[in-house]
Amino acid sequence: GNTGDSGDQGDPSGSLESGSYVGGSGGSGFSFNLSGRKMIAKPKIKDVSQDEGKVVVDIIVDKYGKVVRATPGARGSTTTSSILYKIAKEAAMSTKFNTNTDAPEQQKGQIVFTFLVKG
Repeated sequence: GNTGDSGDQGDPSGSLESGSYVGGSGGSGFSFNLSGRKMIAKPKIKDVSQDEGKVVVDIIVDKYGKVVRATPGARGSTTTSSILYKIAKEAAMSTKFNTNTDAPEQQKGQIVFTFLVKG
């Protein structure tokens, strides 16, 4: 998976053809990559737009698990929607990871948000 841990990622009852690790048919899903960390508070995604696409957000996390910086539009993004960038940034900033006192003061990672129009 993309979580930095070993094993399969996603919902065991999910579809193998899905492009999202979280969520159902429509809506928003996400995955993350932050070496040696676990997510303890999921992003709060408030998507009321009619835009679709993938937004890759570069994040900086402190050793206490707080996202201190989030920059949407990193390599791999499939949209340039300013609305989705704003939603993704706010969601990334609401995310919390576990404390790791051995981590650097600022650890780099990514959260990938996939936005789908609910049908």
